[in-house]
Amino acid sequence: MTKEEFIAEIELQKERGQKLLEQVRQMHVGKNNYGNGMAVLGLPKMYYTPKEELEPVELEYDSWKCYVRDFLISVFEKDDVLVEEWNKCLQKPYRHDVSDRNWYEGEINKALNKLDSFVQRTRFRFKGKATSIDTDSLFSIMHPKIVELVEDRFNSGHYSDALIVALKEISVIVKERVIKATGKERDGSDLMRTAFKVDSPVIKLNSLSSKSEKDEQQGYCDLFAGAMEALRNPMSHANIQISKEESIHKLFFVSMLMYKLCPVSKE
Repeated sequence: MTKEEFIAEIELQKERGQKLLEQVRQMHVGKNNYGNGMAVLGLPKMYYTPKEELEPVELEYDSWKCYVRDFLISVFEKDDVLVEEWNKCLQKPYRHDVSDRNWYEGEINKALNKLDSFVQRTRFRFKGKATSIDTDSLFSIMHPKIVELVEDRFNSGHYSDALIVALKEISVIVKERVIKATGKERDGSDLMRTAFKVDSPVIKLNSLSSKSEKDEQQGYCDLFAGAMEALRNPMSHANIQISKEESIHKLFFVSMLMYKLCPVSKE
């Protein structure tokens, strides 16, 4: 479910609640000493509404509340805090000293406010999935070398493996160039800082003829080193599993580095 679909459904349910509220406000209220309505703990209700007016409201109220509850469960987990909060709205603790009209009006207003708060608080953390992801479109803008290495792994659900392989490829390419230029083998962030350092870099990303170009070189030096420290090392040293969405975010970052390391002709 998308953000727009969620909001649209909530708006529909708010409209349904408003219509019910208008119906409640048209209810008649009578008062007697014996109670013509439901008794609570043996106490007769002081106020009553004609049965032909009360029953349609009761049925619509229950139907509305249950529909919203089932909708929330379909979007979030059953034990989600929002579902639990809404379930409290399903309770009907009738009071003998409050008219049905006043009680329903108050409860419906509370429920409408709750629906507004749900939209603000959820941030659309949908159950078990995010908005539909078109992986073909995503792969079409990633570096082709990254796509070649990770596409099958990603599509088979091996998201952590896909990221590790992509990072390893970056390391292999840089390592080969550093060994060829210096005759020394390095690894991790030390490898990246040797390769991209502003002072006599092995891999120059620009002419280094201006301050802005030197800043760019230093920035990418930090990004390549950071990729090893923040992404590759933790993934390599522990069995860390990442989600599909997290994998996409990080693969795009690695793809950006690969485009800088191995530019691709636009032709």
